[in-house]
Amino acid sequence: MKKYLIILALFGLCTACESPSTANYRRNVRAWVGRTPQELIAQWGQPTQVLNTENGQDLIYMVEKQIQLPGTNGRYATGPLDYVSPLAGTSAYQTTLFCQTTFVVQNDRIVDWLFEGDACKAD
Repeated sequence: MKKYLIILALFGLCTACESPSTANYRRNVRAWVGRTPQELIAQWGQPTQVLNTENGQDLIYMVEKQIQLPGTNGRYATGPLDYVSPLAGTSAYQTTLFCQTTFVVQNDRIVDWLFEGDACKAD
């Protein structure tokens, strides 16, 4: 019995330290279904764009984030020796990640959602 409690405790510690993930973002976004757009705006701020549709509105939030990616040194293992190629390495560079989240509103309630992008992650 003690073994199972220890395993459960370790599992709990691991999940408490989990890094931001798309699954967590999905869970957070899904929790807005059934709530009002006013509640969403109070938490998320004004949407980037509002589209009026035949059945209601789409509230669209767009986030962009710049990140620095490290370069590579051009070092490759070729058996017992390493090979360093000055032409094979790359410099560090910046790239932009984005996340676009859309909440579908009908009859003053959020009824659906969707998101896309490589920055859609949450704790």
